[in-house]
Amino acid sequence: MRLPDEMSRAGASPDLEIKAAGRGVLVMSGKPVEYAMKPEHRREFIERVFSMPKLSRLELAIDEGHARLRFERGAGRTPELLRSLARAMRAEKPDQSALADLDLVEVLSPDRRMEISRAGSRLTFLRVKALRPERYRFFHPEFRDPAARDAILSDLMGVAYLNERIGSGWNGGYIEVEFQVGRMTIESLLEIIESALLGTIASASRHHQMQPFHFRRHLVDANLVLAVLSDYLFAPTRVLNVVTLWMLNARHVRPTIRSLRELRVNLDVLYSAVAFLTLLSLTFIPSALMYWAFEFWPRRAKRLREAEMKKFLSRLKRCPRSVWVDRDGTEMEVPLSHLRLGDTVILREGDIAPGDGRALSGDALVAESWTAGLHRKETGDVIHCSGRIASGEARMRLDTLGMGAATSTLAEWHTQAMLAPVSQERVHGMATSTVLPVLALGVVAILHGGISMTKGVLRPDYVSGPLISQELGWVAAVMEAAQNGILINNHAALEKLAKCDCFVFSPAVKWRPGARGAEEIGAALRELGVEEILMATGSTGGSGTLAMLQKGVGVSHSVDAGGLIKERQYLGKKVAFIGDCAALKDAAERADVAVHVCHPPFSETPPGPIALFEPELEGVLALRGIATAYNNQLRASFATALIPNVACVVGAFSFGLPVLGVIALTNAGTLANYLQARRALRAAEAGRYALVAG
Repeated sequence: MRLPDEMSRAGASPDLEIKAAGRGVLVMSGKPVEYAMKPEHRREFIERVFSMPKLSRLELAIDEGHARLRFERGAGRTPELLRSLARAMRAEKPDQSALADLDLVEVLSPDRRMEISRAGSRLTFLRVKALRPERYRFFHPEFRDPAARDAILSDLMGVAYLNERIGSGWNGGYIEVEFQVGRMTIESLLEIIESALLGTIASASRHHQMQPFHFRRHLVDANLVLAVLSDYLFAPTRVLNVVTLWMLNARHVRPTIRSLRELRVNLDVLYSAVAFLTLLSLTFIPSALMYWAFEFWPRRAKRLREAEMKKFLSRLKRCPRSVWVDRDGTEMEVPLSHLRLGDTVILREGDIAPGDGRALSGDALVAESWTAGLHRKETGDVIHCSGRIASGEARMRLDTLGMGAATSTLAEWHTQAMLAPVSQERVHGMATSTVLPVLALGVVAILHGGISMTKGVLRPDYVSGPLISQELGWVAAVMEAAQNGILINNHAALEKLAKCDCFVFSPAVKWRPGARGAEEIGAALRELGVEEILMATGSTGGSGTLAMLQKGVGVSHSVDAGGLIKERQYLGKKVAFIGDCAALKDAAERADVAVHVCHPPFSETPPGPIALFEPELEGVLALRGIATAYNNQLRASFATALIPNVACVVGAFSFGLPVLGVIALTNAGTLANYLQARRALRAAEAGRYALVAG
């Protein structure tokens, strides 16, 4: 049914106003356009105008009742465009085009302004800019939302045939992607981005509906608003401020009383002292700002951690959109959803394995997603899911798919490790060590400068920055380890490993030196503080490799593993045992840290706090480097927190630094810790955490 006839029967005016608004731009308005943009006719109208092959973009201003048509360069003069538009509007049946659900497009369109663009043979609600044949930039207002942007980047990270150049621009609201021409099309790329964006919007809607009520967070916000009112606008609201302050500090009251009875001081005593001084001074803004900062920084760090985890896990579980298979002697390309167990999958350079399986023929170098370096795969070798073919070609029999693949198991283990609670004992111990001198300085300040100076001395925050650095540094360490074929389940074990000066290798493990060579790795371990590398009795494989490793350190021993560990500990050494912890439980339990060496496929969580999935010496070196970097990051976070806080105390005593200035300075230190932790996370994405944090 032709749209103009339908308009006339509906009683709309047949008059249609069209004017040129620049070269290659037409603006349509009037009652016929308003009628065409109604929900029941909108899709037909869009399909009619896009039946013009030279039309590149359509902008619908629904409330204003006009449509703007933008044509490609060289589409012709205005009379030619008008004739083409008339033919499109009077055609019997418009051409059908792939387009997302218009209702969702409208939801995603601000101010009821819809924008539809042509990209290849597909229509999209994204604005698309081709920078090069293999590089595109996609624009949409929703890309300014960090959650939407991170979700899309996360989905793209796991897709085959995309180059590493994937980025985004916050201010411009765009995402930039580069892909391999011939391996992927702009149409398939748009499908991924649109699906991820629409899924994010739907998920955000459900999340908003199911969002739990955070009482303390709202109490902190209310306390800040009341503080502004009582300090600057309406003094009687101080009564409400006293109530909210007591509610926020209530959890510190009992620990404070218990600590004072035991004649010791801790952070609870310090926080209670600050609250007491706030009540004496009846000035609530400084206290409210600090409580707000205590809530803000953990939330900020949590969002960053979740975003980086999603991107990392999507890369670990990357998968192709389609694969080539050999069925009954015929090679065909099939979608991932059409694969069957037992299929013969053909993998060529640049392809990604869709599951686990054994190579039937061929010779290829594979970059596994869960371990570093390239691995040669020949007939009979296992090719794991998400492995990218760096060079060569292989045919594999598909044995497992989806959740049964080794990478899915590893992703679950790494997720559990990153989400595991990190003990705050070390950070709180450091902060507690500052409480007594700070309180002593507070007593001096109250005698010389009154309550205002005392609040400035007691206000610095020694906890938030190091806690953020510890939690994000732990995630970065797990991510870096995962890319080197290592699983770390316990942060305390990682800290202990950094202090071990003796490594004992177990028997019956065939160690591989890797590209760097055993002697060079031994020298690198010595630079990292490993003074002794010992080989236990019974090493059947790789003994020559370990001998060269020992040569790099300058030590050569060969005795029973358990006895060797006991002997070195008696001499004051911190010993790490590296080998089969299941077979040598006594040695693993006796050592200060145990690193279990195992191989895929993985049926159950490896024993011990740390697991090495390949018997490669480069993995041992990487593990030691990660442990050292994690420890160094924690020490640096303490210094970053201490320096501005000491400056706060000096400023309060010597220059009369007001308490608001103290709050600004101490939060600058927290910000510096946050930025350092974020830098470490980004470095872990690129496999450079040990270099940056170390």
